[in-house]
Amino acid sequence: MSYKTDIIYDGVGGVTPSRLSVDDLSWEQTSQMNLGLDLSLLGGRVTLTADYYDKYTKDLLAQFQVPKEWGYNYTMKNIGEVRNQGIELALSGDVLQRDKFRWNLAFNLSKNVTRIEKLADGTPYLQSGLWWMEEGGKLGDFYGYKAIDIFQYSESNAFTNEWQQLTPVFENGIFHKYTLNGTDYTGEVLQKTLPDGRPFRGGDINWQENGEPDGIIDEKDRMVLGNAQPKFTEGFNTQLTYKNWDLFLSFYYSIGGDLYNYARQERNAFRFTGTTPEPEVIYNLWVKEGDKALYPHPYNDEYDNARVGQGHSFYIEDGSFIKLRNARLSYTFDRELVRKLKMKNLALYVYGNNLLTWTNYRGYDPEFSTGSALELGRDNNRYPRKREYGVGFNMNF
Repeated sequence: MSYKTDIIYDGVGGVTPSRLSVDDLSWEQTSQMNLGLDLSLLGGRVTLTADYYDKYTKDLLAQFQVPKEWGYNYTMKNIGEVRNQGIELALSGDVLQRDKFRWNLAFNLSKNVTRIEKLADGTPYLQSGLWWMEEGGKLGDFYGYKAIDIFQYSESNAFTNEWQQLTPVFENGIFHKYTLNGTDYTGEVLQKTLPDGRPFRGGDINWQENGEPDGIIDEKDRMVLGNAQPKFTEGFNTQLTYKNWDLFLSFYYSIGGDLYNYARQERNAFRFTGTTPEPEVIYNLWVKEGDKALYPHPYNDEYDNARVGQGHSFYIEDGSFIKLRNARLSYTFDRELVRKLKMKNLALYVYGNNLLTWTNYRGYDPEFSTGSALELGRDNNRYPRKREYGVGFNMNF
């Protein structure tokens, strides 16, 4: 047990525990197996490298959520065991090689999957309110509610006893009847509600139920919505040399893998007076009965069925991207000129880093680091990687 000593209560100094102690806490233990293959082909012009690895970690350390009655939110605990398996392939070689021209290509591909093999007590749990942890599952599983659409009218929250959604019909702005697939419906009408019985209204999100529907949207309706682990990460480099000129380009791309754009969710929540939501949200927001909207009504403290916390599908996005990570163009001066300047070599170059990104992700940068290996893919508005430009020269005497 550790203690805080800078505590003042009723004018008297004292101490208080800063975190809970765990008697059987231990260090993580890791074992790893690697298999590799290196090939050189065509007289060394082409090289191929292949690696397979299997990394197993026991006694994984993490912040574990504890009951609020304990007076703390989290404590450090050995939560279980994970397996990290993957392959890495690299291929490089000269595509063309002439007296004055040379073209080299290099390609690499990686695939990695991290799975949860065991949990401390075998019971699945929710990590930090967003990531689902269960034996056999993958790290980075986003867990929450799945949105279908926005209720256009309060009367749109209407379903048959088999939970088929009905269509309300209005005459002169007054509700008249329901139809099902274009046919008048006169049977029993059911509504989706919160656990306390309040029905969803116009402008609220129509949430999908998980499993056998009962019309009550509650914790059991949460489901795995996506995963933050990319399917593949790849790199591609090319270098072209012609006479004294040399051009190098380096690309990096990630295919698959979801990101939770928590920064967009907070911006568009209408809870903060100093924050302006995105124009797309403002122009596609439900405001009044009958609006066909892409986003729910603005935040309402008194009656807010539209928000269910950070875990829902509205802000899960595809995190795939391609980046031009490095570019460099250089010119090497002729040796005769360099000798007259009493030097052995002289080269000038211009370069750029993080020049271009192609992605459909709407955050600043789809490539960002995470603070915990258990909490992958949540974007809290991290500052993007900086773009750099520069010029330089190399001189050898």
